[in-house]
This record gives sequence, C-alpha cells and structure tokens, in this order.
Amino acid sequence: MDATFGVPHWLTGVVIMVLAGAVILGGIKRIAKVAGKLVPIMGIAYVVAGVLVLIVNAGQIGEAFGLIFYYAFNPMAAAGGFAGAAVMAAIRFGVARGIFSNEAGLGSAPIAHAAAKTKNPVRQGLIAMLGTFIDTIIVCTITALVILTSTVWQEGEAGHR
Repeated sequence: MDATFGVPHWLTGVVIMVLAGAVILGGIKRIAKVAGKLVPIMGIAYVVAGVLVLIVNAGQIGEAFGLIFYYAFNPMAAAGGFAGAAVMAAIRFGVARGIFSNEAGLGSAPIAHAAAKTKNPVRQGLIAMLGTFIDTIIVCTITALVILTSTVWQEGEAGHR
C-alpha cells in the first residue's frame, strides 16, 4: 500500500488489525460468513486474472505445456530426483505446498465440511471434492501456465520492500 498508493505502513497495519479483530472476535459464525463471501471472490478474481494473462500470452501456451512434459519426463529430471538432498527438499516443500494449496490430508477442510448443516450429505461430499479439484487442477494449472508463458521465470523478479 505504501509503495503503490503512499499509505503509511502503520495505517495499513491498524486497518488490517481492526478488520481481522472484528471478524475473529465475532466467533466461528462470523468467520464462516466472511470467508463464505471473500474466498469465492478471491478465487474468481485469481482465475480471471490468470486467464487474462494467458489470453495475452496465448502464443506461448503450447510451448509451456511442452516444457512441463519435457522436464517432467526428462532423464535428467529423474537423475536429479534421486539425489538425497534434492529428494528431501522436494518432499518437504511439496508436502507443504500441497497442504497449503488445498488442505488434502491436513484435516481442517474435512472438519469444516463435516460440521456443515445439510440435508444432503452426498452433495456436501461432492462439494468438498470439487474444492480440491478446482484448486489442484484448475488454479495450479493456470498458475503454472501464467509463470511459464511469461518471461519472469527465466529472468527473475525482485519484490519491493
């Protein structure tokens, strides 16, 4: 907010603190209500922004899929995968990303779905599975394609402080 709009850091912190406090102090029902409205908006905005980037870079989509399959099934990738430190790091970071990506296996999403009051538990289960599919297949694929169709992954990008 400071770099883009000139809003001081302390003011941004106070606003976030007040908004988060209002949600958290409202209890589980307010958290669910806010998340129920905010998460779909964030997900849709992310997918729309990703699709817009892919439209701009449409000519590189085929090449991006080629890179994905080439490096996934390349013998050098297999050889590198057997290196001890690389395997340990890959598992550690892969599991962490997988948990934070869709919570599969973590347990908090199933707890939330189990606590839902519904007249049709099968439909609730399908919704739970759909969330994992949307996140893992759609959102992660769009993210990978956006990164690979841009030149940022080759050149690097620095964040702002």
